[in-house]
Amino acid sequence: MSARRALISTAKAYMRSRILACAAQIGIADALKDAECSVEDLASTCRVDIPSLHRLLRALCCLEIVCEPQRGIFALTEKGQLDLSRFLRQTVKTQNPSNGE
Repeated sequence: MSARRALISTAKAYMRSRILACAAQIGIADALKDAECSVEDLASTCRVDIPSLHRLLRALCCLEIVCEPQRGIFALTEKGQLDLSRFLRQTVKTQNPSNGE
């Protein structure tokens, strides 16, 4: 692998880890564990801005953590149901012990 490709790969890995960390911090997996939900309802549950949450959910779709079965409706995928919230919370806590958890 060239040095350029290695650098790009590292940058993408970092972005993926930040997407997952953000999802864990606001509790997306917990909010979606029982049923699919609209972005508006998720924003209310997670107490976040709707447009920002929508961008995060689309990124999670790219990582196959959530899917969008209908426009604006999101659900966990099989990968997203793997006790993701507990795993991600622990990972975030380990990577950033000052986050208050």
